[in-house]
Amino acid sequence: MPFKPPSRTIVSSITRSSWTLQHHTAKTITPTPTPTTRTITNRLKMSSSSSSFPPPDLAAAAEEVATLLRERKETISVAETAAGGLVSAALLATPGASRIYKGGLTLYTLPSRVAFAGWTQENIDKYDGPTPELVAGLATHVRKTLESDYCVGEVCSHLVPACLYLPLPSYTFLFSFLWHGSLFSP
Repeated sequence: MPFKPPSRTIVSSITRSSWTLQHHTAKTITPTPTPTTRTITNRLKMSSSSSSFPPPDLAAAAEEVATLLRERKETISVAETAAGGLVSAALLATPGASRIYKGGLTLYTLPSRVAFAGWTQENIDKYDGPTPELVAGLATHVRKTLESDYCVGEVCSHLVPACLYLPLPSYTFLFSFLWHGSLFSP
């Protein structure tokens, strides 16, 4: 049986180099390209060109960690905040990641920390910004929960909104590495 569209529908059709929307009671609307549209399209083309993820420095570090873990038959988990999953993504981009990577959490907000990092009212009351103790606590919880040999914990301090345009000295990462409960902070 041939497809029959419902009586009230939006129909799109291609006419020459633009597209036209027609509604059952509306006039025909033909959008014209705007500078904003062209800019977005150009940005998308630039971002999907020859650039790669993870960046070379991060890829090299992740590969080095992954190689050591594979050789030792050990595992790692990740507790991230402002990195937003980039550390996990870099580890997952390495060959054989499924043998070493137990999982990761992005614990950026208070609700995520309560739901997934075991935060209690006491943690909330004692919160004093990103500190080495905070990153160690997040990493400890994730390592225990995921039963990994190691956990990388990351928190970030944004001192000024402009730090979104890295690198700036106001952007500070705190990392902690846990190995079977022993804390190592650089």
